[in-house]
Amino acid sequence: MKSLVLLLLCSIFPYFIYSQLPRDIIWQSIYGTSEEDVVQDIVETQDAIYILSRTRMITGPGYDEHHNDLLVTKTNIDGEYIWQKNYGGSLDETPASIASDDLGMIYLGAGTYSDDGDIQSGNMGGHDFWVVKIDTSGQVVWEQTYGGSMTDYGAYLLYLENGNILAYGPTFSSDNDVNINYGYLDIWIWEITPQGEIVKSRVFGSSQSDNIFSLIQTDDGGFFTAARAGVNDGMVNAEPRGWHDVWLLKLDAQLNIEWQKLIGGSNYDSGGYGLAQLDDGGYILNGSTKSSDGDVHGFDFPDVPDQDDIWVVRIDSMGNILWDIALGGDEWEHSSKVFANEDGSFTVFGTTNSPNNGDVVGKHHTLLYPHNINSDIWMLKLSSEGELLDQRCFGNASQTRLSRAVIKKSDSHYLIAGTGFSRQADPDNPEAPTDGEVWGGYESESYDIWFFEAVDCEFFQPDTPSEIEGEDSVCSNNSSQYTYTTQIINPQYEEAQWLLEPAEAGALTNLQDSVIIEWNSTFEGQAALSVRSISNCGESAYTQAKLIEVEICLGLGEINKKSLFLYPNPATNQITFELPNIKKQSQVQIKDIYGKLIATLNIKPNQSQLIWECGAFASGVYFYEGEIGGEVYRGKLIIK
Repeated sequence: MKSLVLLLLCSIFPYFIYSQLPRDIIWQSIYGTSEEDVVQDIVETQDAIYILSRTRMITGPGYDEHHNDLLVTKTNIDGEYIWQKNYGGSLDETPASIASDDLGMIYLGAGTYSDDGDIQSGNMGGHDFWVVKIDTSGQVVWEQTYGGSMTDYGAYLLYLENGNILAYGPTFSSDNDVNINYGYLDIWIWEITPQGEIVKSRVFGSSQSDNIFSLIQTDDGGFFTAARAGVNDGMVNAEPRGWHDVWLLKLDAQLNIEWQKLIGGSNYDSGGYGLAQLDDGGYILNGSTKSSDGDVHGFDFPDVPDQDDIWVVRIDSMGNILWDIALGGDEWEHSSKVFANEDGSFTVFGTTNSPNNGDVVGKHHTLLYPHNINSDIWMLKLSSEGELLDQRCFGNASQTRLSRAVIKKSDSHYLIAGTGFSRQADPDNPEAPTDGEVWGGYESESYDIWFFEAVDCEFFQPDTPSEIEGEDSVCSNNSSQYTYTTQIINPQYEEAQWLLEPAEAGALTNLQDSVIIEWNSTFEGQAALSVRSISNCGESAYTQAKLIEVEICLGLGEINKKSLFLYPNPATNQITFELPNIKKQSQVQIKDIYGKLIATLNIKPNQSQLIWECGAFASGVYFYEGEIGGEVYRGKLIIK
């Protein structure tokens, strides 16, 4: 189990009567390179997690002599590092999104200026869309550039139910792969096969600047996006609300428009960073807004220049607004993900730069740079009617920010990968302040990948392990060793803590769900063995104590019963017996709980280990017994 760390988080409102957000970080890790790394997106497969970032590649002696590559960090499902690889050419690559298919293959969506290095499919002019397919070891399966001769930005990706990939992003092009442009920046959506071949394509736009940030597949097999549009012409056929509006688009499976609508206020509005379809057929979306009129409500600082709020909107299945709310303080807020919860509430993620005013409470401050307001990852909970119920800030005294990299495990459990700016202690100036909440950093004052797991410990209290199994009576002479086993309910988050009373009865070797007791050769009497689970969220009650009768077996007529050290126990595929020093051929018999002989294992002279392939046997409790070197060894083993 990882070493668990608690962060100092935002304050808890005392008047909340609803369930609250995760307040406990049960583990965290810092990943990255020696240069600047900025997180963009994350995806989880059955047995791994992949984080997509941008990394700076220094190409010369000066700070400005560099280019940007894609950086992929792979961890296991517990956040433990597996590998890290970068992808790109000699010019800049910009990450957009990451997706996986049902086979565990990974797709990277990006933009590129390069036509060398990993980009072997050529460049169509300027900045192209770039899609890369990699396997589980990070090797490139194929890569392909898409777009036209003008500027194309990063490719966002969505894995489809039919096994294809839907890619989308903004473009200025009107040639090569992009067949039309409506006058300025348009939205291009195209579907590709697992081999990268385009099978469907459609451009959406107007004569002004249009953009797209997220897209989801709907229950009917079509698609929904809350994009950005600037004017009512071209493909935009809806009444404008202001300068830039949120463009609601419902598409069928063939990318034809079923309905569309513009929502927003008189200022700049941008939507759809996070989207979710709801059980009633409607949608929840979160974007950003500078407006304080029209469809926008709750914007508290309309007179502050360059101020953005997160704008959360719930609409019905035809785009009619049911409620909306603008959230933030007197600085900028950026939107990220939004999730619908089982109790009808919503969890919203973003980044806040506001200094504990407006809706922001618990923002981390800096004493290092008092004139610089730094950002925190901001997490909010809204009721089904859009009421702010709870909010949390995650960060340090420097900067942490969030893009798209959030995985929801449950309403009270999230995996979050943000960008953290972390300062290490200065060995020459021990009095200098350091960041106390985002630990580590590969270099002093660097942007790194900050990956952590946040839970509400109210729902993650450790459970008492199962009843202890093992011998009820033992011989303590000759430093006899006996193994006892239990089952930890949630081994991913909990570890076993064993207790032997009296302590002088023997020494414990903790093997998590089993323990080896080396009995004190002079102890005789009754001992009590119990176990509990512990985690960063607390500890469980101890199990009922297993009472063990300990005797000193010295009589000539008595058999000195001993046990072998074996592992793993419980076992799945094979189990290893550690053998004493023997001079002649022996054997160990395996029997089931009814005494039926299951297997006979032969032991050669001077053999130190015995391996039993047990994968073909049914799960359950078994017993072994054998006379080895003139002594009888007995014990219990478990196959799971």
